[in-house]
This record gives sequence, structure tokens and C-alpha cells, in this order.
Amino acid sequence: MDVQKKLVQCKYEYWDQTLNCNGQDFKFTSCNMPSTKDDGFVWHSEDYSNKVTAELKSFHIPGIIYKTYSKEWKDIDSLLLDDDDFGYRLGKSNPFRSEMKAAKIYNIKDNTEKIIAIYKLLKKNLKWNGNYSLYGRPFRNILKDGSGDNADLNFVLINMFNEAGIKAVPVVMSTRDHGRLPVGFPSLYSLNSFVVGAYTNDSTMVYLDSSEDDGLNVLPATLLTD
Repeated sequence: MDVQKKLVQCKYEYWDQTLNCNGQDFKFTSCNMPSTKDDGFVWHSEDYSNKVTAELKSFHIPGIIYKTYSKEWKDIDSLLLDDDDFGYRLGKSNPFRSEMKAAKIYNIKDNTEKIIAIYKLLKKNLKWNGNYSLYGRPFRNILKDGSGDNADLNFVLINMFNEAGIKAVPVVMSTRDHGRLPVGFPSLYSLNSFVVGAYTNDSTMVYLDSSEDDGLNVLPATLLTD
């Protein structure tokens, strides 16, 4: 692959200011590259294609603003937890508290049995709409529709667990058809869904997803990833 780069003049509009700066223009040229074809044994064919990937590392206007983006996976963690459509959804109240009380779920002593009971209650009251996503909608919209994608329902499930004394967290991932997660290249844009990890005790976690009907540690193929 041949790589050429040259300095260019850039101009940006930032609020009511026009900002001038220098930039670099990259040109990548390659010949006789093999084609990438779908294969029944490959999750995502583009994982094996030759490509150049770029992502914004930081944003800096001297004297005005500086913001850094992804450096390490822990930075991705912080970005998600600070996001209104992700982290904010983890601190909502349990919308099915009265139903759980009526079903005597709070009285269940065994955490595994309690997890199963809560999961069944969620699936009884909300339906999965067939879609996967990373971010969630407001609970009032989900309850009004009576359905949602897996992220919508999973956020509700996490809050049901936590309110009942079960520690639960989102386990973010890239679905099979979205491509393998680039472990050595932290990227928020590589993530497109999550499952729920619930602790049965201090060290044992079970996995659930609202797109599946069979309960603990049973996930659809698209969520069985690295």
C-alpha cells in the first residue's frame, strides 16, 4: 500500500467564530487487493478485509476547549456512564415494583431463583421488538409501547435487579454481524449492544438478554461473541 500525505489549509465554524488551521490530507493507494466474500463460518466478512480505520482522539481549540476521547477501554467505560442514554438509564426506579411485591419476589432468599423470577416478570410485561441496540429510551416510552429493543428492556431489567438487591451491570459488546471487537483499539463506535450480567453471589455472574426467552446463560448466536 502506498501512503501519500500533504499539508492542507482547513477552516471550521465554531459557534460564531471562524477557525483556521493546518491539516494533513492522506491518500492511500493499493492494487490487486483480494475481494472479501461472505462465508457461513465467518461472523463478519469485513473483519478480514484490508482497510484503514480512523477515529477522533481529541478536540483542542487553544484557549477555548479541550476534550479527549477514547484512549483506553476504561475511557470508553467513562463515556458510556456519563451518557444520558446509557449511564443515566442505570439509575432509574423500578417500574414493576408493585408487580414484584405482589409476586412475593422480594421474599425469595436464593439469588439465582430471584434472578429467574424477575426475568420472567419482565418478559411477561414487555416484549422484545426484534432489534438490538446500545442505547435506551425513556422508561415511560417503553412502558407505553409495551415493547422495545434489547437495550430498552435490558435497562429496565438491570434496575429491577438492583432494586431487589441483585447486583447487575451492562456487559457491552459488538454483535457478530457488527464485527469483532478490536481489543487493542478502544473505540466507542465498535460497540452496538449489551447483555445483562447479574451476580448470584460475590464472584459468580450469570448472563441474560431480553431478546432470549430461555433465561440464564442462554444467549442468541449473534450475542455469543469474544
